[in-house]
Amino acid sequence: MSVSYPEPSLFFGIISSFKNSPDGGVVLNSQGVDLEIEHLAGVGWSLEARYDRCHTGVSRQPFTGAQTTLARTSCSIEHDPHSKLLMVHAGGDALTIHLETGAISAARGGRVYWRSEGSPFAAHVAPVKILEDIQSIEQTHWDEPTPYRLVPTHFETHMTRFRYPAPRGAIFGLPGQCGEFNRRGYRYDLFNNDQPWHIPSRPQMYQAWPIVIHEGSNGEGWVGVFHDNPARTFVDLGDFYRDTVLFESITNNTRVYIVADENLGGVTQRFVTLLGTPVFPPSWAFGYQQCRYSYMSSDEIRAVTARLRSEKIPCDSIYFDIDYMDGYRVFTRNPETFGDLTECLRDVKENGFEPVCIIDPGVKVDPKNETYTALLKKDAYLKDSENNTFEILCWPGKAALPDFFSERVRAQWSSIQKQWLKTYPFSGVWNDMNEPSNFDGGREKTATAVSELGPIRDFYNLYGYSMAAASAQGWTETHPEKRGVIITRSGYPGVQRHAVVWHGDNSAWWEHLRLAIDTAVSYALCGCFYTGPDIPGFFNNPSDDMATRAFQLGAFLPLFRGHAYKLTSSKEPYAYPGDTGRRIKEAIALRYSLVREWYSSYERSRRTGAPLLEPVLDGDKNPVRDCFMLFGKLLVAGVTTRDERARAIWLPEGVWYRLGDTSETLQGGQWILEPVTLEHLPVFVRGGTILTRNTPQKNTPETLAAEEHFEIYRDASGAAAGYWYGDDGVSTTDSRAQRIALSVTRGSEVVEKRSI
Repeated sequence: MSVSYPEPSLFFGIISSFKNSPDGGVVLNSQGVDLEIEHLAGVGWSLEARYDRCHTGVSRQPFTGAQTTLARTSCSIEHDPHSKLLMVHAGGDALTIHLETGAISAARGGRVYWRSEGSPFAAHVAPVKILEDIQSIEQTHWDEPTPYRLVPTHFETHMTRFRYPAPRGAIFGLPGQCGEFNRRGYRYDLFNNDQPWHIPSRPQMYQAWPIVIHEGSNGEGWVGVFHDNPARTFVDLGDFYRDTVLFESITNNTRVYIVADENLGGVTQRFVTLLGTPVFPPSWAFGYQQCRYSYMSSDEIRAVTARLRSEKIPCDSIYFDIDYMDGYRVFTRNPETFGDLTECLRDVKENGFEPVCIIDPGVKVDPKNETYTALLKKDAYLKDSENNTFEILCWPGKAALPDFFSERVRAQWSSIQKQWLKTYPFSGVWNDMNEPSNFDGGREKTATAVSELGPIRDFYNLYGYSMAAASAQGWTETHPEKRGVIITRSGYPGVQRHAVVWHGDNSAWWEHLRLAIDTAVSYALCGCFYTGPDIPGFFNNPSDDMATRAFQLGAFLPLFRGHAYKLTSSKEPYAYPGDTGRRIKEAIALRYSLVREWYSSYERSRRTGAPLLEPVLDGDKNPVRDCFMLFGKLLVAGVTTRDERARAIWLPEGVWYRLGDTSETLQGGQWILEPVTLEHLPVFVRGGTILTRNTPQKNTPETLAAEEHFEIYRDASGAAAGYWYGDDGVSTTDSRAQRIALSVTRGSEVVEKRSI
């Protein structure tokens, strides 16, 4: 007996009516379902099937980006009754809809860049029953081969769907998922999860970004599709359905944004316009940062920072993981080991470190816990099906989850955080476990909880996003004129407006070096520019050569943070002896020698929307493994295999140089075989580049204040250009901020500077 996958019964097919909407868009109707079409200026098409208007139990999902603030392009309708085609025009863009089949195509300048075969929209008219197994650790014995399962539960869903034929070539996107950088041929389950074993058979990580990017239907240019649904969503890119791109969500409307551009970076720029500008961290966040789960006392914090300084290892930040708390209660300190927290913060700041504290969402259920009782009185927690406080198991034991989906609760949390930061002046806040993690039943059980907005199953993937928004609000209320770091593990598109992203708990595996590259580049293409992994890996102890490669790679990723599990060996840079320690220190020094480039390029990327990192594509648009472009001018070739002695590297068209060597040029548009040693990663500079180089000091502010010099990598004509940005490094607005265009002409050694 074979069981087929349940296919939907309602297809948005024969169009029964169409009209212009009051806001300049177009509304079509098929089988009672409205399809709202809008064109967002500077972005592209927005299409939303409004199932919420005709199906009970279906909600309209919230907006998480800048959608509601964007200008709409006025649309006009052209109807050809003979061909049964309807054309919606918006400037030079046009959508063509077949009135009988519901097939849609998108074109610019008369050239089709995206199309569907038949209707791309479908749903189940009759609700489908979904089986959900919930695992509970309360009834699990360690000697059982598999965990005890509770009685399986069912929930009903309409399973809304959007599909279209996959174009040729690679498919990028879906940051926050494991597996190949090229997503074609795989199926993904976007259901935020605290799952640290990041391997292809367990692709879910901590974030859900239902965005794919690929070539246009005509083989020209690039297209990005954002299926904006924060409920659990399956993305099939050729697994069950060959040569198909399919999004299927368990509920809500189908809201899709389709953007197109001639260049891959242009798609990113449109996503930044749609989703919002990434946050601008303070300058110190571009240096090396040090963390461990956990430094167990204020004395140990002081000892680590002192050792980094005595070893002359540049470092900007020190992290306080969960053991600084009193019994893992958020917004508390351990009175025995961190009783002098105020003095400890003062000491590390005087030594040039910015302290960051972890704040988890789970609030310990304890009537003596002030945070718990304060939020309980405000009716601020998620509820269970019987309207009692929904409880989870996490680090503090039984805990309650604030209802961050509620604007009211976010404001309450922000107020508590504000008081905490005024008492203990940390320089940043680190949100962990905010998928949210639940040791009893995991995400499946947590998804049965209820928000004041309704069942959280409808918008489950927004929990981490919403907590990050609350944390950012609390920081702004505390420091309205000062930039801090809000770092999040979980999120959804738009979270980059509130926080920077940490990739989560990785392992000291060679495979996770590759995963770090793929994840950082995937996020950058989707408009989230500041991300990074744990260096040299959270779990496990790395071999010396792997630790070397991890620090060398981390020096070229935005978030450069050392972090380790408490049951592993010390992984601080000074813990490695001999040549390994020397190479790691040199990698950190290399990061600081380019810190002006990091700060300037990030400022320009967030202002223009151009991706900070991009994949390297060969002449056939295939991604080159383990290579990426940084700032649009550095080609970084990561080494993710042990004992590698040479790397095949594709140099794009143009003139190239090895970093630090302007004497020898390399011709692009070809593969080269580059010798590899443990001394450094192969890094190349695009001809036509002026790099600002720094002399590393103990931290980023001192490095930026020290004397700088320029390295000139000339193009074929002998010219080069660069960009320099400077401000006070921390203010939200700084009247002294400078943007300077750098240039040098053929035959000249003088770098011209022009304010812009």
